[in-house]
Amino acid sequence: METVLKNGSIRHIRERINWFTQVGYVTLNLFMKTEMQNQAAAAAYYFLLSAIPLILLLFFIFNSILGDYPDLYGRFFPLFKSVDHMLDINLLKNLNRSSGVGQLTGGVSILTLIWSSRGLLNSVQNSFGIIFSDFGRRGAISSGFISLSIVPLAMLVVALSICGSYINDHLDIYLTSQPFFNALLTELFHAIRYLFPALLLWYVIFSAYYRITPKKPRLNLTLTSSGLCALSILALKHFLIDSPKVAQYDQTYGTLGNMVFVLICVYSIFVIFYLWAQFLHCAGKIDIIALEKIFIESTEKTGFAKKLEDFLFRRSSRIFQKYGKSFKEGEMIIRQGDKSNTIYYLYKGELGFYREQSAGKSKLGILKPGEIFGEMAYFLNEARTATVLAETQCFLFVISPETLEALLRDSSTLSRKIIALLCQRIYRNNSQGVALEQAEDESAPVQLSPQQA
Repeated sequence: METVLKNGSIRHIRERINWFTQVGYVTLNLFMKTEMQNQAAAAAYYFLLSAIPLILLLFFIFNSILGDYPDLYGRFFPLFKSVDHMLDINLLKNLNRSSGVGQLTGGVSILTLIWSSRGLLNSVQNSFGIIFSDFGRRGAISSGFISLSIVPLAMLVVALSICGSYINDHLDIYLTSQPFFNALLTELFHAIRYLFPALLLWYVIFSAYYRITPKKPRLNLTLTSSGLCALSILALKHFLIDSPKVAQYDQTYGTLGNMVFVLICVYSIFVIFYLWAQFLHCAGKIDIIALEKIFIESTEKTGFAKKLEDFLFRRSSRIFQKYGKSFKEGEMIIRQGDKSNTIYYLYKGELGFYREQSAGKSKLGILKPGEIFGEMAYFLNEARTATVLAETQCFLFVISPETLEALLRDSSTLSRKIIALLCQRIYRNNSQGVALEQAEDESAPVQLSPQQA
């Protein structure tokens, strides 16, 4: 019993690894094919355009509200350090004291923020339209609300992190005389300080993946993809943004170097964001993609790329076990007159089609590997018109109507193949009808062509 459970666990782990490698392979191929790096550059441009007026608004707000709290104000002041050389902070403080000019500057900042945020949302929506094949745009009201919330939410993550840093330096105010509770409170706050911004970042990404797309993806895949995206961004922050070499970069290249560095960071974040969005889309359709690659051998891949694709898909034990079924020689697959709508793809072996009549069973023809059959009962909603038997040991893929619809919707090549198959069947039926009329006139026997169930 223990051996069975162990083997089952090992098989489950292998299937999960196979699933992840398949999704990763398709994700990288589609990401490079659709050139999402260019979309990330456009989104980074609009994000920076949104960030500058938002920083100005935050400056006016902080200068007004936090003026009596110099220590806390000093925590937020580094937000404006990157624009310190381009903006006269003292001038902004004086403008803020002047109600008329300050209101005008704030109003211009708000209008610029609305325009650039709208451009950011359009850029993200255009990118999602490329990534998600069934993506549809939202209405003007919901789009406007989302566009105005993207950049403030991102800045909120930064603001909460700064607040956490401030409270951490003044934690002694909240400590008691009990050492145990002091240690517990300190550890708890340190955990919250790091976990809360990370959870907020994850929620922002999750909301973008789950709510910007009108047709919501599967919840479990969205949770996983958004979590992996948040971890990737935090890793980027740790290894790139928080690196001690950044200070040296600042001293070497100055203000222009700071702006270039910020642009690189924002661009990298959007590349990660789109990459995991592509992962989310591929994860929801990976079985359909794998079946398409098994049913229709790619002519675009050659050499190592073809061998890798064959290894990942055409030898995938996960797909073969999930959708495949073996039949012994002489075993019945479809019985004439049954009411079922399952579709089959013959992967290996040979099948025979038989018409059951009062005089006995007559053979109509055979099928070779690579043929799809059984779809007429689904399309026409009728009973099976023939009995199908395994002439040799066979392996078939059993396809549900829902899977077939997904294949037809996402695979134009497979759709053309099935349409060609139906056209050939109509042609054979018409030829068969003409042959029957001639046979009745001449009172001669007729050899019928193969008729798929």
